[in-house]
Amino acid sequence: MKGAQPNPTLIRGVLYPSQKAAAQALNVTEAAISLALSEGRPDTVGLGVTGAPHKPCYMNGRRFPSRKAAAEAIGCTRAAISRAIGQGKAEITTRKRASA
Repeated sequence: MKGAQPNPTLIRGVLYPSQKAAAQALNVTEAAISLALSEGRPDTVGLGVTGAPHKPCYMNGRRFPSRKAAAEAIGCTRAAISRAIGQGKAEITTRKRASA
């Protein structure tokens, strides 16, 4: 078989048999589907949503979809989360840390 195997893709509650099928159904490119999935925002693809994407972060091993979500979860501001990341605080990062 030539090429990649189909990758079932769930977008807004619809399971498409592949990213290509999702792209065709939503009238977007396969690259748009792939990017949305890699950024963790599949439900916005094809909706014309603009603006900066959310910046996911990890705190104490837990993933938050955005800095705002992390701030709400611990009761601080988004700016405080961004400051902590900028200062290199060990408990919060923009990347998942490898298990020790």
